[in-house]
Amino acid sequence: MSENLSSHPFADLIPSMTEEEYQGLKADIAEHGQREAIVLYEGKILDGRHRYRACCELGLVPKYRQWEESGSAVDLVVSVNMHRRHLTPGQRAAIAVAAANMRDLEMQARDRSLSNLRKGNSVPEVAMLPHRKIPDPEFVPDRENGETRERIASEYRVNPRYVQDAKTILNAKPELLQQVKDGQITLPQAKQALLREQKLAELQRKAAAAQSTADGPPLWNIHQGDCLEVLPTLTGVARVIFTDPPYNLGIDYGAGAEADNLPPDQYLAWCREWIQRCADCLTPDGSLWILISDEWADYFGIMLREAGLHRRAWIKWYETFGTNCVNNFNRCSRHLFYTVKNPRCFVFDPFAVSRPSDRQTKYGDKRANPGGKIWDDVWKIARLTGTCEERMPGFPTQVPLAITRAIVKCASEPGDLVVDPFSGSASTGVAAVEGQRRYVGIEASAEFCRLSELRLQALGQA
Repeated sequence: MSENLSSHPFADLIPSMTEEEYQGLKADIAEHGQREAIVLYEGKILDGRHRYRACCELGLVPKYRQWEESGSAVDLVVSVNMHRRHLTPGQRAAIAVAAANMRDLEMQARDRSLSNLRKGNSVPEVAMLPHRKIPDPEFVPDRENGETRERIASEYRVNPRYVQDAKTILNAKPELLQQVKDGQITLPQAKQALLREQKLAELQRKAAAAQSTADGPPLWNIHQGDCLEVLPTLTGVARVIFTDPPYNLGIDYGAGAEADNLPPDQYLAWCREWIQRCADCLTPDGSLWILISDEWADYFGIMLREAGLHRRAWIKWYETFGTNCVNNFNRCSRHLFYTVKNPRCFVFDPFAVSRPSDRQTKYGDKRANPGGKIWDDVWKIARLTGTCEERMPGFPTQVPLAITRAIVKCASEPGDLVVDPFSGSASTGVAAVEGQRRYVGIEASAEFCRLSELRLQALGQA
C-alpha cells in the first residue's frame, strides 16, 4: 500500500482536528500504538486522516482496512466522527446539510450504475465511483422527494431552523458554510454576514437606479411655508419623517422669540395638529421620528398614540454635555420617539445602526458576532457646538448628521421620500441626498430656506 494517501471527499465532511486535539491523538498512538484501522475507500482515506498522519510522523506502519459494505460511505464518515469532536450546533447543521447532499448524489450514482447493469450495459469501474459524480460544492440537488429539513435535523440532532439556515447559506455562499463547518464562525454569524452582503447588494442596486435619475429633477426640494399647509400635499408618500420641532423655549427661529413662547395649551394643540398631518403623510410601512425636550416628552408620547402611530422605541439622545444646573441634575439628553404606522409592516435595516460590541473591542471574545450589534436605545452622540466643523452658520439649533444619517438609512431605502416639516439647516436633507433618497423639507423662514438650499447644492446632487 502506498504511503502517500489522500483523503476521500467524503472524509472532508468532518472538520479537521485542532492542533491540540491532534497532538493528543499522536501522543496516544505513540504510547499505545494505532488502535483503530484506517478505513480506505476507492484508494483514498475514508476515515482516519489524523491517524494516518500521526503514524507517518511517528515512523509507524499504518494499519488499514477496506470499506466494502453495501450501505452509504457518507453515513460511515458521519456516524464514526460526529460523536468524537466537540462540535457546535452550527457545525452539526453544516455537516448535516453537506452530508445529506453528498449521500443523495452517492445514491443517485449507484442507482444509475445498477440500472445500466440490469440493462446489460457494460459499466466501467470508474463509473461506479460515487465521488466521481459529485459536482462543485455549491451544487445542491433540488429533489421534490429529497430529505426533509425535519428528517435531517432529527438524524443529526440539530434544530430544524439551523438546518434550513445552513441550506440557505450553502446555496448562496458555500464558502461561508465551510467557515462554519471549520469552526471559524458560528452559523448565526454566517447568516448575518450573508444577510448583510445581500442587503448591501440590494441597496447598491437601488442606489444605482436612483443615481440614474440625477440628470433629471433634483433629489431635494425645500418648501417655504407653514407645515400645516404643505403636509396635506404629501399624503401617503413619505417613507420616513424626521423632525426636531420648536420646543416652545423662546428661541428665535426667524419670527422672534415670542413665536416660540406660546401658552402650553396653544403649543400642544398646534403640535397635535402637525403630528396628525405627519401621520397622514406616511406610506403604510412608513415611520415618524420626533426629537423633543424633557418639558414635552410625556405629552408627545400620548399625542403620537392619539395619531394612530405605534411606538417601536423611546430613545434617549445623550449629548455628552448639556445645560449645567445649580440645584438639579444637569440636563444632557433629549427624547427621540420612533413610531410606525403599522407595527407589523415597516422598514428597518439593522445593519445601518449596528456597532462593534464590547465582546469584540474590549474582551476579544471569539463568540462575538463579527457584524456587531444593533445600537442601544441610548445614543451617545456629541451635540454640535459653534466651533464644530459640521455646524452651519446662521442657525440657532442644528441636529448632528450622525443622528439623521442613522434614521434615514435604517428607516428608508434609496429612492424613498424623506420629509422634515421643520427643515431648519436641512441636516435631514443632507442625510437623505447622501443616501440617494428624495427629500422634501418644509421651512417657514425664508433665510433658513436660502441657507439650507446652499448646503444641499454643495453636495453636487442638484
